[in-house]
Amino acid sequence: MSFLKKLAAVFVFWRMFGPELRPSFEPNQIHPMPIGGRTVFVNGREVFIREAGPVDGTPIVLVHGWGDASNVIYARILPALATEFRVIAVDNRDAGKSDAVRSSYEIADAADDLAGVLDTLGLASVAVFGYSMGGMIVQELAYRRPDLVGKIGLGGTAAHVSIGGSMGGALSWLAFYVARGVERVTRSEVSYVRTKYLERVGAIAPNEAQHFWLQSIGRDPESYWAAGFAARGFDSRDWVSSITAPALVVVNTKDQLVPTRAQYDLASRLMGAIVCELVGARHEGPLTHHAEMVRAIARWADVD
Repeated sequence: MSFLKKLAAVFVFWRMFGPELRPSFEPNQIHPMPIGGRTVFVNGREVFIREAGPVDGTPIVLVHGWGDASNVIYARILPALATEFRVIAVDNRDAGKSDAVRSSYEIADAADDLAGVLDTLGLASVAVFGYSMGGMIVQELAYRRPDLVGKIGLGGTAAHVSIGGSMGGALSWLAFYVARGVERVTRSEVSYVRTKYLERVGAIAPNEAQHFWLQSIGRDPESYWAAGFAARGFDSRDWVSSITAPALVVVNTKDQLVPTRAQYDLASRLMGAIVCELVGARHEGPLTHHAEMVRAIARWADVD
């Protein structure tokens, strides 16, 4: 025990006074999605959006998930869709280049932010696709503001993520608090491990690693976990079946974060939903199986 105490003391001292670790990257690093953007004001806060594609093209709105930004999870998807569609990708509150709130909130609050963006842009009855937590936000938007959502696209998401009954639920909440505490202390290490994982599974190329590492280390742990708690508390099971917009549900068949059974359950609750299975995809499916996802989104968005 005394050894562990000494080790902990050395670690704390090093974190307080030592240099921040920066991974080495191979030369000639590139930005995987060099598409700029702008901000719009919603309820006195700036929300960052990226726009690409023909201005007279059919609009598709992309909403990212927990812990990412529009230039992370959609780094492959957005440029491919923009060859045909007018694509608008939104950075959620506390993420990417949007204003930070740094307080707890619910998915409904993020949906209200998204509604404000669409109202500001003068968009209505458009195709809106959300991935992971973004899919929860899109469900809430379609329920609260059906006038804005002409088609609802949901990927790697669920109506509710339930973990093992009351005991499992309590343990998952505890795990969230512990993980938040770890990231508060070891953000550099967490970002390094996450980036190396994406590289190892082929989600990103070695010459893209710096971009993804910078996006990860630049996020605020407090804001990151506020989003996680919002997603953990989301439950649309009582009302999601009332959404009548034509639906696309993209399912990762090997998802390690959102159980595949919960993704199929969501599809079963949406009448007439088109289901696209990304066979073998884990939660990083938009990076590893982007071509299949682009084809599915394009077909869904292009059907009258």
